[in-house]
Amino acid sequence: MSAVILEIVIILVLILINGFLAMSEISVVSARKARLQSRADEGDSRAASALKLAENPGTFLSTVQIGITLVGILTGVFGGATLARWLAAQLSQIPVLGPYAHTIAVTAVVLTITFLTLLLGELTPKRIGLANAENLSMRIAPVMSVLARVTAPIVHLLERSSNALLALLRIAPQSEPEVSDEEIRVLLAQGTRVGIFEPIEGEIVEQVFRMSDRTVAALLTPRPDIVWLAPDAPRAAVHQAVQASGHSRYPVADGDLDRVVGVVTVKDLFAAAGGVTAVPQDVMRAALFVPETMPALRLLDEFRTSGSKMALVVDEYGGVSGLVTAGDLVEAIVGSLPGPDEVDEVQAVRREDGSWLIDGMLPLDEFCALFNVRLADDEDDWYQTVGGLVMGVLGHVPKAGEQCAWQGLDIEVIDMDGRRVDKILVTQPSVTQEEMKQ
Repeated sequence: MSAVILEIVIILVLILINGFLAMSEISVVSARKARLQSRADEGDSRAASALKLAENPGTFLSTVQIGITLVGILTGVFGGATLARWLAAQLSQIPVLGPYAHTIAVTAVVLTITFLTLLLGELTPKRIGLANAENLSMRIAPVMSVLARVTAPIVHLLERSSNALLALLRIAPQSEPEVSDEEIRVLLAQGTRVGIFEPIEGEIVEQVFRMSDRTVAALLTPRPDIVWLAPDAPRAAVHQAVQASGHSRYPVADGDLDRVVGVVTVKDLFAAAGGVTAVPQDVMRAALFVPETMPALRLLDEFRTSGSKMALVVDEYGGVSGLVTAGDLVEAIVGSLPGPDEVDEVQAVRREDGSWLIDGMLPLDEFCALFNVRLADDEDDWYQTVGGLVMGVLGHVPKAGEQCAWQGLDIEVIDMDGRRVDKILVTQPSVTQEEMKQ
């Protein structure tokens, strides 16, 4: 009887060791490195140990696998043979079960060990590890670090052997994948649902991701809309331009925008002694020129280093195609910020019949996100706005009333501003009336 009890104790201990290893594995793998790094920066040595294990998953997982394999072998050795013989002897005393006592005993012992292994050695420990990953990983880190040092020679041999096998099979070892934009979006969505993040925070991060894919060409004020001043503009003309446009900065150009000689601010123009408006050439500053292909986020760095708040955008031929201000970059992230006397013009309005009235200057990436469509590679390179896309699809400068189809969308040109597409009407034939109502 003592041998049976000893065997039961050994099997239970092995199952619990297996559970500890399984819990250690899942807690370290699923622990958030950012939280561990924060605790480590605060001086928590356990967090530093856990972070070291998490940053070397190959070595750590090999150590865990060695332990689990060893436990499995020992469980097989002890396997309940003594317990099965004892149980068979008890069952053989029952006349009806006597002929089948051994089979029933072995089956019962195997099923019991399997059940306990799954319950105590796998499922429950892993759920515990997932539920409290960071704290558990810090608690088990010292033990696992010692175990990793003990098994280091075996782990090294296994890694060399597995790498050699992968090389033989011509399979390149995979490095740890970088965190993708989509993973961050999923985390933000989860955090918003449970109240960790405000909805506006997720929207701002989404706009930052979008902005990282944009060039300044997607954000500029086009050349026809630029208000500029001549270097020797009379004070009356300066007053009229400032009052009509309401801008705080203006390019100074000698004849046309391809000969920009500087920029001026309203503050400098009206800061002259005696309240007299200055002539632009007397107070202008050096202009900042950037190419159309410059990433929008890099322009933000240019603004920081140069101290300028306005950049003239030039095309590949050196001509000015538009301008971008620091305010344009801010609005691309947080949305439109109208002034006290301005009305925030919405660039996309859904009508009662389900169609959309779209401003031709709506950035193309926002248009695609609105209708959940993807751009072809060549379209992504050629067009910056919806108006540009419509011109490209039609192949000419359109007139009001012209229609085209693109990516399952029916597009009609509603209004033109000279040669520029001002407003379009977009309908989705696949959208049902019920969906429109919703």
